[in-house]
Amino acid sequence: KGVNPGKSLTAQVRDSTGFLEAVSEVASHLLARTPDKAAFRLSEAQAFIEAMSEEMATGLFYHDTATDPDKFMGLAPRFNLLSAQSGGQIIDAGGTGSVNTSVWFVVWSPNTTHLLYPEGSMAGLQREDWGEETKELADGSMYRVVREYFKWDIGMSVRDYRYIARVANIDSATPPSDIESFLIKAFYRLRQPRAFGSRVVLYCNTTIKEQLHLQARSFANTQLSITETNGIEQVKFMGYPIKEVDALVNTEARVI
Repeated sequence: KGVNPGKSLTAQVRDSTGFLEAVSEVASHLLARTPDKAAFRLSEAQAFIEAMSEEMATGLFYHDTATDPDKFMGLAPRFNLLSAQSGGQIIDAGGTGSVNTSVWFVVWSPNTTHLLYPEGSMAGLQREDWGEETKELADGSMYRVVREYFKWDIGMSVRDYRYIARVANIDSATPPSDIESFLIKAFYRLRQPRAFGSRVVLYCNTTIKEQLHLQARSFANTQLSITETNGIEQVKFMGYPIKEVDALVNTEARVI
């Protein structure tokens, strides 16, 4: 007998990229009086690097191209409605107010979820020395400065939403004592988390990480564990690392 042709079930999604730019200035006369000029310039640059890193972390979860086209689409706008097609990947932890937060399961791989950057650019934070230039003030006066340019091109592609799960509506004021049960439910929303040579990571903020750490110290707990690396304790869920992300806020609106 013959074989009837078929086709895969896919949907076309256009993922955009965004970028951040910043310029650091140091007065030349200050730099000239500094014994270690490279260390001084690095200390000035660190504030810009930290600020851009925090903005990108916020974007990873909360940026929405529908409200700000200059930015890339984060995770929360993709998983913010229980009745949507992706709603089955959302676990409702019961919080009803406006002091909620979320825990995210992300399966990273080229076939599930990955970051991206525009063709012709470079991945990661780029730092360029512009050297010494003259700066003119509004009153016409001028002085010499040393400038550095920072740029970061980034976007995110969710190729298969079944490899992401969100535990939403977690009351951050009074975290539930059975938060582990919600994590178990979210884990089983993931489709074959070990597939494609992927990497599973959990993301939460400090409030939830503290709660999970306390629960992990209970001898009765079997899903949460504490390992030690270089003298630093690391909390894991079912063997998967839990990453603390300050960008995840405690003021999320209820997901319905």
